[in-house]
Amino acid sequence: MTPHEIGTTFYAYTAASSSVAHILDASKPATFSMVNAHKRLAILIHGFTSSHEDSHLQSIKTNMLHHSNGEVGTVIVVDWRHGASALALPPYLRAASNTQVVGHQVAHLVEELRKHHGVNPHNVYIVGHSLGAQSAGFAGRYALSTFHWKLGRITALDAAAPSFENHPGTFLTKNDAVFVDAIHTSASKDHNPLNGVFGFVHAFAHLDFYPNDGHNQPKCHNPLEIACHHEAALLYYDASLSAHNSCKFYGFSCHDWATFHAHHCTKHDAEMGYFADKIHASGVRFLATTEKYPFCH
Repeated sequence: MTPHEIGTTFYAYTAASSSVAHILDASKPATFSMVNAHKRLAILIHGFTSSHEDSHLQSIKTNMLHHSNGEVGTVIVVDWRHGASALALPPYLRAASNTQVVGHQVAHLVEELRKHHGVNPHNVYIVGHSLGAQSAGFAGRYALSTFHWKLGRITALDAAAPSFENHPGTFLTKNDAVFVDAIHTSASKDHNPLNGVFGFVHAFAHLDFYPNDGHNQPKCHNPLEIACHHEAALLYYDASLSAHNSCKFYGFSCHDWATFHAHHCTKHDAEMGYFADKIHASGVRFLATTEKYPFCH
């Protein structure tokens, strides 16, 4: 779809106005005035059939502004609902293709903020859920190839697998930002969306977290709620901010889930969620969560 058809809109928030959105227009630098160029700029991108009004993203936005130890000055929530809609045919395939357009638009906005408002791309942090994670990958690649700068960080919340996994060059990788981390919550090797399996199975980031082996989330009991495991990544990430003072998602380096589950891996050296970049770690990490908020074991 064309950018006009997708209608991508950028809604910006600050701690002082966390419930009131300000629309940014990449072609109008005058709209950039509320963006704090001296702090981290976070960009949240929703997935298939969603929008910027998604309650999980709105909660993450608010908690970033109030529980990031003052690091985040501005949060932009991207709305590409018309491109992510199930009303178009074929719905998912078209939405998956539109992630390229959205990624380019995000990179273009950051470039305009860099040129006209003094934003340092290394202070830009994109968090994408599902197809939003793949949009973030396209943003990172386009920024590097066209504008010759690299995003500071990308976090993938159960990055979408259908149409991407096993298709090199299409999906988010560790090359798309200075630091890339991923939370896998519906990553079963049967690759069956009818069983709620939407997420990327293989590790692709600098740091890949597999809570509950990456697919069997304790809060998901109802087989009719097929998106439950997929959306758990949003809940865990949100809790990593809102409950950080009392609860931390420590990740353990282990050969596999069975070894971890047998309590043979006792050393944690990474933290899943917003604060994953505070500890210098890389590779795959396993952890268990609980059924109810704040979810950390």
